[in-house]
Amino acid sequence: MRRLESYFLPKTVDLSPASERTARLLIRFDLISAAFAVGYFFNTFITGFIVSRYTMVSAFALFTTFAFALKYGVLSIRVCANLFTVTCWIVMFVLALFSGGIKSSILPWITLIPVVAIALSNGKVALLWAGVGLLTVVFFFNADVANYLPAHLIMQTNDILIASVHVGLQFIILSIFYIFERQQSNLIMQLEDARNIIQQQNDQLQTKNEYLEEEISKRTGQLVSYNQQLEQFAFMASHNLRAPIARLIGLGNIFSKNRGADDEEFIRLRMLEATRELDQVVRDMNIILDVQKNRAASLSAVDVGKEIENVLLTLKREIEATGSDIRMAINADLTLNCIKPYFQNIIYNLVSNAMKYRKPDISPVITIDASSTDSMLEIRIADNGLGIDLAKSGDKMFNLYSRFHEGFDGKGIGLYMVKIQSEAMGGSVEVSSSPGKGSAFIVRLSRNL
Repeated sequence: MRRLESYFLPKTVDLSPASERTARLLIRFDLISAAFAVGYFFNTFITGFIVSRYTMVSAFALFTTFAFALKYGVLSIRVCANLFTVTCWIVMFVLALFSGGIKSSILPWITLIPVVAIALSNGKVALLWAGVGLLTVVFFFNADVANYLPAHLIMQTNDILIASVHVGLQFIILSIFYIFERQQSNLIMQLEDARNIIQQQNDQLQTKNEYLEEEISKRTGQLVSYNQQLEQFAFMASHNLRAPIARLIGLGNIFSKNRGADDEEFIRLRMLEATRELDQVVRDMNIILDVQKNRAASLSAVDVGKEIENVLLTLKREIEATGSDIRMAINADLTLNCIKPYFQNIIYNLVSNAMKYRKPDISPVITIDASSTDSMLEIRIADNGLGIDLAKSGDKMFNLYSRFHEGFDGKGIGLYMVKIQSEAMGGSVEVSSSPGKGSAFIVRLSRNL
């Protein structure tokens, strides 16, 4: 049946989904009615209903014509639907007329016309045909057809005729029921498919929303970090840069006044010190800006154990001078794709700090461990040094120019560099420490840069 539907579908126009459904329904009704006409044609040889025989031949010809007219675009779907409904009514009218008027076996056929109309057209057309059917019944109720037609053409009602009419009616009703049941099943399947598609789209949207939320959270964290770095630079500009500049201005003012040779030498030395201090601040700023600018610097694969050993070689003199005991526990095949200078600087700063902030008269013991997962490399550098009071200083642990021990040389830039270089490689740094018990720094670096 579906192949026949597709065969007779209009080929000359692009159909909307609604028009295609109506066309398919019309073709089904057309084919079923043509099949009924053929069957009822042969039935007339049993009942002897001559007029019905020629009526069925005419009906078959019309139904077939409608199908081909629809296929080749001679008639529109709407026109074919209306002509089909009119033809069905004419066939019913002729059969009723030449069988002696409306009988109980013919009446249900009349009531089928509005059903066909509502299926192929709309409710208003169905109401119109319901009215036509009512007028048809009233006409046959009040008219005696025997007065208008030759007696030999009027078929006398008999059991065979009534049985054949009922069988034909049952065939039509079952066919219509089957068509609507199939349509309902198809609509349910389409609704289920649409529901599945909507569910998939909802799942995709949910996944995208979760990704966007994660991305927004990540970007927000980056913005907070950038804001903190801007605050640090503001601090540098307002304090570290302005202090040597103010001294230079003051010394310049003194230099412009009357002075002796000793005063000039004193001013020259102090101006040179201020200039060096200013140069060092500018250098520090350049180093920090270089890290920010080169977050997407070229990556290279490093052997973690060998690279740490190379860093320790650069610190060999300090290790020997302090009597440091370096203990390493790193797998021989552990590798990392990273920005190599940043990795070296992180290890250098943490190991040199462990030696610098050692306990008096106690040799430093520095432990370096490394482990990895599929996504992260974790390096732990622990010491037995002075330690830090995190309750007091933890919130500014990695701030620029933060210092936690008096009496030691340093600019307070090392841990800040460890932090921003770790973040530049998709990682982080954290610390655990207690005064007098040493410190442990854990650096986590992404393995998926």
